[in-house]
Amino acid sequence: MTGWNAAPDATRHLVIDMQRLFAEETVWHTPSLHAILPAVLRLTHSFAERTCFARVIIPPDAASAEGQWQHYYRHWDMLVGERHDTARIDLVAPLFPLATSGTILDKPTYSPFKVPGF
Repeated sequence: MTGWNAAPDATRHLVIDMQRLFAEETVWHTPSLHAILPAVLRLTHSFAERTCFARVIIPPDAASAEGQWQHYYRHWDMLVGERHDTARIDLVAPLFPLATSGTILDKPTYSPFKVPGF
């Protein structure tokens, strides 16, 4: 990209969806999460002061979800309401102690770039 010259202190390392919800045996289980975790940890430790963590949050019920997500949560109803273990939105254990309340961005959909103010 011609002219790109981002100041190093303006850059951020964004860790997206490294949550228990995807690491554990759930309908959203992502087996590759464990394979990439060592690399994510190395980057996070290298750029600790510039790391932000984005995590998907689960609505209390399907009707509270945005747009097409309502249909999705009706289909995967085990993710919402009393059947959902809310602790599963937490970051995976190795990342959990590296995050602070000011470095966690909760997002209602797949993209952190749709969260106002991000």
